[in-house]
Amino acid sequence: MKSTETKEARKARLKQLELQRHYSFMTIWTRRYADMKARTSGQPSKRTASYGKECLTKEEFIEWCTSQPNFTMFLVIYMDWQRSGFNMML
Repeated sequence: MKSTETKEARKARLKQLELQRHYSFMTIWTRRYADMKARTSGQPSKRTASYGKECLTKEEFIEWCTSQPNFTMFLVIYMDWQRSGFNMML
């Protein structure tokens, strides 16, 4: 069975899938957690004021993020951005 998708359409579809993977909700939170972990572990090139402080577990971090008063607003903005195809100008 031969595909009827044009080369340009396939390229656009693959780009959209890559954006969805790159900007997925869990990917964003996982990156934020990794950044926090790096700051507290004190990587030599990135020593900060948080060096040596206790770090939350990933579950505690996600629980803290979702308990914030503006979390619902963040979700609305994120979903709008997702529906726009991750338009960086939005």
